Amino acid sequence: MLVDNGPLKRNRNFRLLYVGQLISSLGSNLTVVAIPYQVYRDTHSNLWVGLASLIQLPFLIVGSLWGGAFGDRFDKRTLMIVSALVLALTSLALALNARLADPYLAPLLLLGAIAAGLTGGGALGRDGGGALGRDDGAADRDRTAPAVGHRRELATGGVDRSAPSIAHRRVDPPRHESLVKGPNTGRR
Repeated sequence: MLVDNGPLKRNRNFRLLYVGQLISSLGSNLTVVAIPYQVYRDTHSNLWVGLASLIQLPFLIVGSLWGGAFGDRFDKRTLMIVSALVLALTSLALALNARLADPYLAPLLLLGAIAAGLTGGGALGRDGGGALGRDDGAADRDRTAPAVGHRRELATGGVDRSAPSIAHRRVDPPRHESLVKGPNTGRR
C-alpha cells in the first residue's frame, strides 16, 4: 500500500509538524540506547547498566501516569514546546558530559531519569504516555494535524502516522492481539 504524501507536499505547517515529530522520536530513541551504552563504556559494569535502568523506572512510571493529567490540565501546545525544549537541553547536557575526558556518572543517571520521565509521559503533552500507551507521537499528530491541515486531506493515506510510526516499533492493535493470542487457526 502506498501512502499519499500529498499533504506533506502541499501543507508547510503539517510538513514542519511531521518532520519535528520524526526528529523528536529519533532523538528520544537514541537517548534510550545511548545512556546504557555510555554507562557501560564508562564503568565496564553490567550492574551499573541495570542500576541506570532501575533509576529511570520510577521517573518513567510517574511521567506515564502524570503526563496525561498535565496534558488535560494545561495547554497541550505549550506543554509540547516546553517538554521538547527540556528534552533537547537534557540531550545537550548528556552530550557535553560525554565529551569530558572523564565523564561523570551521577549527571548521566540523573539526566537519563529526567529524559525517561518526559519520554514516559509522552513529553507531557501526549495522551496515553509512552510506557503505558503510545510512544510514537501519534497522539500528538492525531490531535495537532487537523489544526495544520484539512482533516479530509490528512486522512487520505494515513499520512499523519506513516514515517514516524514506521520509524520505530508501532504495532497496530489487530496485529498486536494476534501476537498475544497466537495465530488464528479457525478453532476455538
